Amino acid sequence: MIGTIIRIGWLRLRNNPLDLVLTFVVPIIFFSIFALIFGKGIGSGQTAAVKVLFVDEDNTVISKQFMDDLQSDTGLRDVTTDAAFAPDRVATDEPITREVATNAVRDGKAKVAIVVAAGFHEALWFGDGEPQVSLLADSSDQIASQLAEATVRRAMGRQVGKIEREKAKRKMKLLSEKARERIGSLADVRTGDPIGNAVAVEDVMASGKVNPRISMYAAGIAVLFVLFSASSAGATLLEEQESGTLERLLSSQLSITQLLAGKWLWIAGVGFVQLVLMFLWAQLVFGVAFLSHIPGFTIMAVPTVAAAASLAILLATVCKSRNQLNGVALIIVLTMSALGGSMVPRYIMSEELQQVGLITFNAWSLEGFEKVFWRDAPLLSLWPQVAVLAVASVVMLALALLFANRWRR
Repeated sequence: MIGTIIRIGWLRLRNNPLDLVLTFVVPIIFFSIFALIFGKGIGSGQTAAVKVLFVDEDNTVISKQFMDDLQSDTGLRDVTTDAAFAPDRVATDEPITREVATNAVRDGKAKVAIVVAAGFHEALWFGDGEPQVSLLADSSDQIASQLAEATVRRAMGRQVGKIEREKAKRKMKLLSEKARERIGSLADVRTGDPIGNAVAVEDVMASGKVNPRISMYAAGIAVLFVLFSASSAGATLLEEQESGTLERLLSSQLSITQLLAGKWLWIAGVGFVQLVLMFLWAQLVFGVAFLSHIPGFTIMAVPTVAAAASLAILLATVCKSRNQLNGVALIIVLTMSALGGSMVPRYIMSEELQQVGLITFNAWSLEGFEKVFWRDAPLLSLWPQVAVLAVASVVMLALALLFANRWRR
């Protein structure tokens, strides 16, 4: 009898393709996604290059050598000529100032700006220990500033080594010429570690904010659960079909378009309330500045819930049963959330994987919420995210209307 029970279980699994996929294929897919994220992320030695800007306020031979050393490091990527940054400059050969670099970091065009202050060469030569390199960092990416700091310290160590060798050569020359009896003053013996406190990290984003990162986590989790709840609400269409309610509704004056429009508005409305409650809770408990960002929040929340509702309606019209919808929705929502940044911050992904993540509207939604709550960006700067979400919503809703024609028959 035990063997019979096992055989029945196998037959049920074999005859249900969706269960087969959920049991054997989905775990492999998610393993592959997280392997790509973390395999090329933290601790792998293959972390995506940090987007940086270089500012040389010292403008000496030593500072130029130091900058050249940094720019040759594969862990850093100079974004001076990137399309997102170059148009902001009057000319491509115009020196970048600290102010320009700070604004670029605040706008998300660079993760770190490395600023070599005036007096850098004296600090290395005489070893006064004063901070002479500033890292203007966007702390939303907690890894980039650490990697940039480690790279700067290594390059500074190499530069100090060159200076020490140059001093040794001078000593030998003076000794051979016997030009002076006392050369200690020229040796410039260091009184401290020239590297230990010579690098200062400045967070240009979180000044005056309370728990600013919490808003990003709230957005990621909120979008994830809006997708789940929207998919569940969309399943009511299939319940109505199975119970015969849908047929009776369509035999009245109600059209398919009106039916889907009503469902879409309800799902989007519930999703909007979910987002509001999530951010209200974040403000009450964690101090997120929600009420002061209501205009930006609304501009991003509306297209986000619209896209989620359209996806839910599309899945409901494509799938044949509620069980099928539950399985398909689970796969799609988890995949979109993993690639789009709801589960794992996108900054730890490789650049290639970040580009792949843009096929999900999670990524566009989270970028918009980041602009609102983290960067305090102007509302007009949200237009790319709003446009992508709005287009995705319209396209999915149009496809849903197309697939829903089967109910007319």
